[in-house]
Amino acid sequence: MSQDIKVFDRSGKLKVLGQVRGYRETSPEWATELLPDILMDEHRPPYLILVTRDQTYFWRDPVNHPVPAYAIATNELLKEYLQPLQRSAADVGHTGLEMLLFDWIADARRHPSRIPERLAVIGFGDVIHAGRLEFQTAA
Repeated sequence: MSQDIKVFDRSGKLKVLGQVRGYRETSPEWATELLPDILMDEHRPPYLILVTRDQTYFWRDPVNHPVPAYAIATNELLKEYLQPLQRSAADVGHTGLEMLLFDWIADARRHPSRIPERLAVIGFGDVIHAGRLEFQTAA
């Protein structure tokens, strides 16, 4: 069963939704087309993360701005976690990628320097730093 990684603010409002999809050879155009499937009625967070086997996409205000604000190779984003496993993102199972994303967000909360500069500029670090991080079973 798939898990969503969510960050909530102190009042319990959803601020970040993270999902993993097992696709390869993705593009920002592909991610934009997938967005309506992710943004269900209950999922309208100000920030969205989509991890695939090749790229990780970040949105700020995905409802009004459907094109990802930032993309980075998943191997680059999760390099610190993949190296000890001696694997690439393409070789890690779906659940493993979910766990790595969760760990990356948890570590980035404690160490903002791990957040790519382009994400820091759009406020991603501030949102995760002050939020409550949890796994939730996806619908």
